[in-house]
Amino acid sequence: MELGVHWHDIQQTLIGVTAQRLLKLKCAICETECSADCKGKGTAKRASVYEIVTGSALKEVIKEARGEDAYYQYPTLRTLINKGVALGFVPDSEFRKWIHEENG
Repeated sequence: MELGVHWHDIQQTLIGVTAQRLLKLKCAICETECSADCKGKGTAKRASVYEIVTGSALKEVIKEARGEDAYYQYPTLRTLINKGVALGFVPDSEFRKWIHEENG
């Protein structure tokens, strides 16, 4: 393992792993991208989305990292952002931007 840390030490000390993303919300006035009339009054709000891996899912992720077979399921950033788009809170452009950044 990198940096000389043993898997056993990681498994014994790691409590959780988290990733976060700050998303623009749809304009409450325009309901899409802001128009010239709105002047951005409705887009001052943002939302935080968190992906958190703990407990049995974390144990399975560690197994997979060691090359063992593992099965785990937890809400990913992709799933959560997509849900925000589907519910109409997050513009489609935010999801596409995130996908572009993930694919590098």
